[in-house]
Amino acid sequence: VQRGLPRVLSVREIKEKNPEELLEFVSGFKPSDDLEIHGLMDSIREAASESYDWSRKVVQVLLKRDLWISELWNALISAWRQKGPTEEQWQEILSLLDGNDKVIDLCLYEVSHLLEDGTKGTEHDIPPAMSSDAKIVARKAWAASERSGEKQEEAEDWLFVAINRPAGTLLEFWLRTLSKNRQELGDQWKGLPSEDERFLSRVVSGESYAAELGRVLVASQVFLLFSLDEAWTIENVIPL
Repeated sequence: VQRGLPRVLSVREIKEKNPEELLEFVSGFKPSDDLEIHGLMDSIREAASESYDWSRKVVQVLLKRDLWISELWNALISAWRQKGPTEEQWQEILSLLDGNDKVIDLCLYEVSHLLEDGTKGTEHDIPPAMSSDAKIVARKAWAASERSGEKQEEAEDWLFVAINRPAGTLLEFWLRTLSKNRQELGDQWKGLPSEDERFLSRVVSGESYAAELGRVLVASQVFLLFSLDEAWTIENVIPL
């Protein structure tokens, strides 16, 4: 009995192909069922997690050839999440995402979690000097989540729903980043910076489903927001 996903190519076989050969194979691949394409992407994800340089070369060819294979892009970003970027890699990844909105649209879930994973207090966190760059990507991902049009009418636990959607994940990234900034500045903290206030106000006042989920996250973090900006929280969050 075969267990797991079927392996069309092994990780070794994938890494032995140069990016052009791999993309030719993926573009022409005709799976007999969905499990085969999932198995192929799983092998590519493993190969990319073993070698960031290999994955970077694949990305360069994808961009050069204007190829937007959703499954492949998601496999690459998932690999970066799994491995955890270095400081230099974060710079390259954030630049890639900032310059290619289509990647964010195709990989909204993975991009949102990549950002959120970069705030968990590990050695792979987004460097503080790149916080503004990460927020630029997060704002683009937020706009994509507002455009996505997904909707869930009923739920027993809306907080659970929110934290499992890109909109909620992006709010977790944003609030955790603010909390870290607050700790770093200590007594020099003067309330929400203007760009953060604008973003959170957009969430609080928005009419999209993403904004609805974002407000669930915001309301659940009322004590954190009080510590960040009491006046803004009283005016904008308490009424929720």
